[in-house]
Amino acid sequence: MKVQVFFIHADDCLHCKQALLMIETIAVKIKVECEILKYLFDTPAALGIAANNDIDDLPGIVISGNDKKYVFMGKNFNEEKLTDAIRKASK
Repeated sequence: MKVQVFFIHADDCLHCKQALLMIETIAVKIKVECEILKYLFDTPAALGIAANNDIDDLPGIVISGNDKKYVFMGKNFNEEKLTDAIRKASK
């Protein structure tokens, strides 16, 4: 099953760039197909995703698949948490 990752970021945010690289690396490592949808934080789409998921910090990450959804924001994630969420969303 393909996992969708909604990724809200700012262009100049180093933490956002690190998070995106981590997600891309995890997907390859655990062999899960991830569709990463990137949104600049101030676009209408990003604001809507943030509002619907109570995201108030960057990066904002929503991992979804198989009627499961996992939300991360700011610094409340690490490689282990993201890997677990991607695995669970793919099953």
